[in-house]
Formats: sequence, structure tokens, C-alpha cells
Amino acid sequence: RLPPKFLLRDNPKATARRDMVRHYKDKGVLPDAAGLYPEAVTKPYLDLEEELRPEGFRDWRKFGAPKGAPGQAPWHPGYQEHELIGWMVALHIMEAVELAADMMVGDVPRAPHEGMDFHLPPPLSLDGRQLSSPSIDSLLYGEKSKDAGDDWKMNRARCRTSFDPNMFGPLQNVVVSGLIGEEEDMLTDRTPAQYDTGSGWVLDVGTLERTTKKKLIPYGGLGYIDMKKAFYGTKGSGPLELWLPLGADEDGRLRSGQNVDVHFTDVPAVSRVRSLVICEVNEKRGEEECKLDKDVSYTVGGVASTKVSYLEGTGLAYLKKKVCVGVDVPKEATLSTLGSRGGGEEQKPYLGLSVVVRVVNDKISLKKGACSISHVVWEDIE
Repeated sequence: RLPPKFLLRDNPKATARRDMVRHYKDKGVLPDAAGLYPEAVTKPYLDLEEELRPEGFRDWRKFGAPKGAPGQAPWHPGYQEHELIGWMVALHIMEAVELAADMMVGDVPRAPHEGMDFHLPPPLSLDGRQLSSPSIDSLLYGEKSKDAGDDWKMNRARCRTSFDPNMFGPLQNVVVSGLIGEEEDMLTDRTPAQYDTGSGWVLDVGTLERTTKKKLIPYGGLGYIDMKKAFYGTKGSGPLELWLPLGADEDGRLRSGQNVDVHFTDVPAVSRVRSLVICEVNEKRGEEECKLDKDVSYTVGGVASTKVSYLEGTGLAYLKKKVCVGVDVPKEATLSTLGSRGGGEEQKPYLGLSVVVRVVNDKISLKKGACSISHVVWEDIE
């Protein structure tokens, strides 16, 4: 395996992040890292009068979209800034392209293709002062390797999201039962009655997301391919059952007409799953909206999980609102396999973790803010 290409788009004043990336680059963990700091070079030109600026710095706050189109906020880069960032990335990539060209014509000997042993140095951020919740330390920072001295390693972090686009198959693919609304247009308003059928949680989008996407329609969508879809539920929606795969063939769709059953084994879930994180959609809907730690129950591996709490850490909040909970994997919980409903051949020959989610607060409603699930992350101790 080769290390990832790492591009950091950041503010030049964020020196701590820059130093952290440089540290891991120097350690050989991120050998192909680059920082992009447009603000470091733009200020002298933007301080000039418009007519004195070089061509690439004129109309700096003009957007490529038509005037009046959504998204033209002060914190979003304009057309010229996007082009500058593109040039910065291109110049960085060109160094590798030139080297590859020299190798092709024989001016430079070809370097042997070497993979990477993913033993890591101790994490800089895990120093006792980190702001993240201790229960997910191993998920965020890894853990000390048992047989490699001071080296660290990361466990396999598996994840699914209902957001579009995604690379590894949507969260819908790990639903065993309890989901409706997939066939409907996401921009069509749902009704409270759809949430109370007892047939399942509803694949839907929030009010702000739906309004924003509708505003894009007169402009042809402007090329946006993202959609913040999520599973929304109330007490009347009934249970939502997920099956989180731990095998190699983990990207296949589980539901073949929803004709699958979960068969529990005697394998302790804690022997494979170190942590489980469930996140709601990133939107604010008021003080009476669903709270994932109080208004929802979780049955993990066939056993009720009694330790559920909102997590702290980078990327776990939206406008200062915590959006992810850590769900404890009970010691008595067991892993399971999937089989055809009513018996028959086993559909998935590897193990997985069953997670059943129910809204338990009957005061939760679509109007006040239904419970939502948009991301699930589980840490696999392979």
C-alpha cells in the first residue's frame, strides 16, 4: 500500500496544523503532502486599486454562477480564487509529471515500486490535552503496536454515509429492515403521516437542504452533486435495523427485497468492534429537536446499550452543535451472520454487527425535529 496524497487548504495563520503536517511528512508518514495558502500571496495584490491589479486578481469576489444564485457567501472562494488554487495544485503535480517524463525517456532511472508499512509514530495530539472524547481515542489516533516498539497503528475504520456522493456504497446498503422513501424524489416534502406508518424510518432531507436545492433549480443545479440525505424517524416509525459488515466483501448491497435475517453467533462483539459512532445530519432545528443520546435506544449485537453520549472532537460538531454519539458495545453483545429469511443459504459468509435503533420519546415529531442518522462509523480490530 502507498501513502495517500495529502493536500491541506488552510489559513497561513494556522501554524499548529501546518507544523503537525510537516512533522508527519518528516517522519515519512505523509511523504507526498502539500499545503495550499492562497491568502499568503494574494494580499499585496488585493490591496492595489482594481485597475492596477494583475489580471488574475481582478474581480476577486466575482462568482462564476449567475448573479443572485445561492452560495455566493463571503466565506466561499470566488472564481479567480478557485483558479489560483487550481494553479497551485497543478504546479505541485507538475513536479511529479516532469519526473515521470524523465523516467519514461530514460534520463532518470526508474525507482523501484515500494509499498509502505503502516506503522506510525506516536500521535502528536494524544498528549493528555486533546479535546476529543477518550472513548474514541483509538479511532482518531490509533493505538500502540504490541510488537513494534514505540510504533503505533490504526485499526480499520469502516464507515457508511447516506450523504451523496459517496465512494463505498451508501448507508442504505447496510439496512436490514426499517427504511422507506428511497424511491421518492428527495425534493418532495414528506408528511407527518409518512413518519408514523410503523414501516420504517424515512429517507429524507432537512428543510434547509430542500430549500437550498430548490433554489438551484432555476440555475440548472450549478453542478452541485451533493445531497445531505439522512434516515429520519419518530417513535411511530418503528425500529431501524442495520448490519455492519466486518468481512472483506463489505460493499455489496445487503437487502435483496429485504429477505434477510440476522443469525447471532457466540463470538463476542468486543473481540472485533472497538468503538461505534452514529451521527445525525448537520442541521439546527431548535431546542425541541431529537437528542440521539436521550430520545433513542440502541440494541447492539442483540443487547441493549446503556452507555450513549455525545462526542467531542474535531469534525464532530456543526455550528457548535454536537452531532455524533458514541454507542458502547456491551460485553454480552455478539456478532452475527446474515441468512435468507425463512432459512436457506447464508447470504454473507462473514461476520457483522447488528444495530437496532428505535425512537423512544413519543414527543419527537417531524415539525419539532425528527431523529436522524446520516453517518455510521465502526472500528474493526482485525
